[in-house]
Order: sequence, then structure tokens, then C-alpha cells
Amino acid sequence: MIPSMEPSASGHTDIHRPVYRTLTVSSQVRFEVRRSIFIGLASPAPEEDAALALLADARKRYPDASHHVSAWVIGGETRLQRYSDDGEPQGTAGLPVLDVLRRQHLEDAVVVVVRYFGGTLLGTGGLVHAYGRAAALAVQESLPVEMTLSDTFQITIAYAEYDRFCHQAEQAGFLLREATFGMDVEVPVLVTAGQGPRLEALLMDCTAGAGLIQPGPAEYIPTRILPEEPVDT
Repeated sequence: MIPSMEPSASGHTDIHRPVYRTLTVSSQVRFEVRRSIFIGLASPAPEEDAALALLADARKRYPDASHHVSAWVIGGETRLQRYSDDGEPQGTAGLPVLDVLRRQHLEDAVVVVVRYFGGTLLGTGGLVHAYGRAAALAVQESLPVEMTLSDTFQITIAYAEYDRFCHQAEQAGFLLREATFGMDVEVPVLVTAGQGPRLEALLMDCTAGAGLIQPGPAEYIPTRILPEEPVDT
């Protein structure tokens, strides 16, 4: 069953958002509260199919669990937020998980919290705290990162000028990808949006105007690992 849909927030309406926050890797955490076991799973989810896949995998791996609570935020052309309490009292499970993502302004991200009921009722406050803690710990382990839209350029340069260009480009803060060595050297370079003229000027200076530069498609690159959020234990 697809979880219930929360109203979409405004903003971040297309792929050209200059900056957004997401998760770097998949993670899993586990802890116990009054004999109930909570397993938090978090992962990047560039599209809703990836979020649904994590939820399906959690149900497959833990088929005998009492609940498989989920929430995700997907950015892009339509910013989508969904959550499911999966049988827990309304507002005590899925919404606290979604709030972790929203509070940290994360998108293209999914969290699933699996619960094995231990026989002791936790009450409304206890459930909210436990599900929120599981989500926050899982998100923290998934290394939240800030992604910045960058311009890509294909640089063609002579072997004799390659080392000098690389050194100066890295000093200027540009990101160099793996080079291809043929008759000349071809190296993809990523720069913050709007910084293409700076790269071109640097190339012309290093090669006395002989280097070639061709623009490529824009893409997102990680520019800052976000600091850890405090988790209420």
C-alpha cells in the first residue's frame, strides 16, 4: 500500500534548484525501548521508486515485525512528501519520522522504521520519541550532505601544460575529474554555476590561448557535509 500523502511544501520545483540537502549513503540503526525493538533505515532516494523499494525491502527482511513505518521527501519537478503510520496511532509514527527530514531540510531521502512490539505500551509520547529518535539516528548515519548545482566543462590541453593547469585549477577550487590521455589531454572540470568565465581565463593563461573548453550538462556535486544534529536520547 502506498503511504498517505502529506501536502507538498512550496519551492524546489525543478532540477535547477541551486542547492539542496540529501543523504550520502544507506544506513541502519537499532535500539530497544521497554522491550520493543526499533530498527531505523535511511537512504538516498532520487525518485519515489527508490523509496518504495526500501520500504518493500524492509518488509521482506523483517516480515514478522509489528510495524513498518515510513516517510520520504522527493524533490525535483514536484516536491513530494509522504508518510505512513502503518497501524500505529495517527500522528505517533510516520509524522515524527517525516519531521526529521523536514527539520533538516532534506530531500531525495527516505526513512523506514521497523518496530517489533515488546508487549509494553509506550503511550503517545513514547511512540513519538522512539520513532523520531530512530529516524534521527538513521539519518545521522547516512551522512547528510549539501549538493550544489555545478557547470561542467571539457578541457583539452597539451601534455606540457597539463600539470600546471591542474595545480592552478585545484587552487582555484575547481573539481577535476579523471583525465583521458590521447593526442592531447582531455579532462572534465566542474565549477560552481556562473564560474565558467573564471575557468576559461585560467585555461587561457596556462596555455597562452591554445587550450580548448567546451561546456557540458550541469550536474550536482557534494560541497559540504552537514554537521550532526543533536539526537534526543
